Amino acid sequence: MTDPTVSRNPSVHRTLRQLNLALRFLCAAGLVTDAIVHFVLARDYDRISGVLTEGTVFRIESTVALLVAFGVLATSHRIVAAAAFLVAATAVAAVIVNVYVELGPIGPLPDMYEPIWFPEKSIAAIAEGVAAAAAAALLIRPIARATRRGRRSQEDRTAVRSS
Repeated sequence: MTDPTVSRNPSVHRTLRQLNLALRFLCAAGLVTDAIVHFVLARDYDRISGVLTEGTVFRIESTVALLVAFGVLATSHRIVAAAAFLVAATAVAAVIVNVYVELGPIGPLPDMYEPIWFPEKSIAAIAEGVAAAAAAALLIRPIARATRRGRRSQEDRTAVRSS
């Protein structure tokens, strides 16, 4: 059930579309920042190894974050927003856990425990948190629904005018 005010008022659609776009850019910016930090740090962590080096884990995380960031910019689909939330939330959780908990190696992953905060780690954690929050906001149904409806009604008006 949608709010009748939202479904009848074009300015609400416009505002929600702008909010959706702003959240998508914020989410993508957080993911790209996270990816850049991890790509830059990866070489320094190549010597910390298990089956995979920590540098390799950083590169994989960076690549996934970039792919999802491009997806978020390309579409407002909720599945992409869910993927962005999953990537960003697990990344920030991993940073926090690896600072405060010594888990040791897990499967092919090396022991990533590092009980200090340094500027790059802090920047990555903040960027991941911002991306996760923006992605969570993108998952809110009224924003996604109103954005799609607004786009459909605009396409319908354009089709009627061109007929």
